[in-house]
Amino acid sequence: MNLFPEIAPGDLTLPSDDDEIGNLSEHFSQLCERLIQSQGELDKTRQQAWLNEKMASLGILSAGIAHEVNNPLGGMLNCVKSMRDYPDDHEMRERYLPLLDKGLKRIEHTMRQLLNFGRQEPLQLSKIDVGTLLGECLELLSYKLKNIIIKQDNSLVEQYYVDAEALKQVFVNLGLNAIQAMPEGGTLTIASEVINSEVRLTFKDTGMGIAKNILTHIFDPFFTTKDVGIGTGLGLSVTYSLVAQMEGTIEVESELGVGTTFIVTFPVLTEIQPKKELS
Repeated sequence: MNLFPEIAPGDLTLPSDDDEIGNLSEHFSQLCERLIQSQGELDKTRQQAWLNEKMASLGILSAGIAHEVNNPLGGMLNCVKSMRDYPDDHEMRERYLPLLDKGLKRIEHTMRQLLNFGRQEPLQLSKIDVGTLLGECLELLSYKLKNIIIKQDNSLVEQYYVDAEALKQVFVNLGLNAIQAMPEGGTLTIASEVINSEVRLTFKDTGMGIAKNILTHIFDPFFTTKDVGIGTGLGLSVTYSLVAQMEGTIEVESELGVGTTFIVTFPVLTEIQPKKELS
């Protein structure tokens, strides 16, 4: 973007007489040349900064992938080596096979999240009850609800056209994030309402909260404050991507020691007009 679009070589015709006006014209021309040169240097600096940021993000993404895959992969390779060294040890085989299965599922989970993070497929809209879908997702998470109370305030009474799979993943990711933020128990309050043809979902936990200096990074891929093996750092990134694809927004408010609130808003339709056929 040119900050001085009206200043370009050849655009100005100035007096060149050997007097005060000519002297002023010469200095003004030199000023214009310096401004044009500065603009070019600024554009190069901006492009380099953008490239550096892109490469830094790629490095973070690659490091995260390597970490999440190499951790279970190292253990699995050790299991396979031991089973090869002692092929007749059936007790070892029975002990290691479940570990191999667990490691493979963890890698599969990471790859699936990566695919969802880069998901560019068109939304598959279907008319569903959003409140019912939310209840089904909470049932999936019920095994983790130790000492956690769920409070729901659902005011959605109609069915809406949404991508059920995308919305389901948003529910699960936000619910799981809230549960992991309350290891000693707490309360998760989920509210849903419609405002001006937009669904507004609020997930409010009474967990540990998020420090202000890292709040701006929580949607970055593989950024996590959780212990190793608990979180991949992809859940909120995937959520952000899916909400954006639904042309919605996601906001977060948090205070250390008090809790965190995620607010998701996205447009919905109660009816879809059929496309007119061309005659």
